[in-house]
Amino acid sequence: MKQKRREGEKAFNAALKAISSNSEDALWVRLDGCMIEDHHISRLCAALENNTHILSLDLSGNQITDEGVFQICDCLAQGAAPDLIELSMRNIMIETDGEKSITNLTKKRKVLRVDVSAMQKVSGEDASGVDNAVSYTHLRAHETRE
Repeated sequence: MKQKRREGEKAFNAALKAISSNSEDALWVRLDGCMIEDHHISRLCAALENNTHILSLDLSGNQITDEGVFQICDCLAQGAAPDLIELSMRNIMIETDGEKSITNLTKKRKVLRVDVSAMQKVSGEDASGVDNAVSYTHLRAHETRE
């Protein structure tokens, strides 16, 4: 577990460096399964603020909650990474507030496709409860800016 966390932190820091430098090498950034938590998201948002090259960001399978989802959605809704067309946040646990953040983001950034397929919604049920594992897809087709 410690080794995986160190590897994830190393990948995260390398991605931050590439995103911050606005490098064309960071068009598709895969941070899936890097054990990213909410406290990492503010650093990621700071790196995305002036990035004009990134097209795709994959945050799937991390330990991001509503707090982190809100941060990344708010940052992108305010114009960070304007060329971003795909954000993947599959297989993370959120509640209603996280869903609202994603919906608001897709209203503001109509070209951005947000993939949250197989996202698990947290409810009052036990983790093994049928009501807890709600799989759905919230995708917005690429649309032309009007």
